Amino acid sequence: MEEILSKGEINKYIETLRSAKRHSEEIIMLIKDDLEYGLTTDQTERYSKQGFNLGQMKVYSECLRKGDTEKFLSMIDKYEISAPQMKIAYEFYQKGVETDVIEDVVAKGEVPVVMRNTFNRIFEPINEMKKDASTEPEYARELVKKMEEIVSKINFQEERYDALNEKLAHIKSTKEEDEKKTDLDKKIKEKELALMD
Repeated sequence: MEEILSKGEINKYIETLRSAKRHSEEIIMLIKDDLEYGLTTDQTERYSKQGFNLGQMKVYSECLRKGDTEKFLSMIDKYEISAPQMKIAYEFYQKGVETDVIEDVVAKGEVPVVMRNTFNRIFEPINEMKKDASTEPEYARELVKKMEEIVSKINFQEERYDALNEKLAHIKSTKEEDEKKTDLDKKIKEKELALMD
C-alpha cells in the first residue's frame, strides 16, 4: 500500500501537476486537499485520470475520504454518470441502500430526479424498518423499567416479611420469657408461702 505523503512531498507532487498543465487549478486544489487529508496519490489518480469533471471528482473524493466504499466506487467506475447522478447514488449508499440495488438504478441511466424518486421508493421500506427498530429499544427499555419496578416491589415485600418475621420471633421470645418469668414468680411465691408456714 502506498504511503501518505509528507507536506514537502505533497507540495512537490502538486508542482509536478501544475507544470504538466493537465488539470485546472480547482482540480489541483482538490487533489492537494485530499493528499493533505491523508489520501494517497494512487487514490487521487483514481478520479483525476478517469476523465471526470470537477463535480464528479468531488463526489469521488468524498467517497474516498469516507473509506470502506470500494464496492460502491467500483460500481461507479463501470458507468458514465454525471456528478448529480453520482451524488444521488452516494447519498442513498450512505443511507444504507445496498450497492447492488444502487447499480440496478444507475444502470438505467435515468435523469437525477427520476433516480431520486426510485431510490426514495426503495428507501421508504428501509426507513420504516429503521423506525420500527428504533421503537423496539424504547419498548424494551419500558419493559425493563417495569420489570425493575416489580423486582423492587418484591424486594420491598421480602424486606417487610423479614421485618415481620423478626417481630414475630421477638414477640414469641418475649412471650416465652414472660411465661418463664410468670412461672418463676409463681414458684417464688409458692416457696415464700412454704417458708412462712
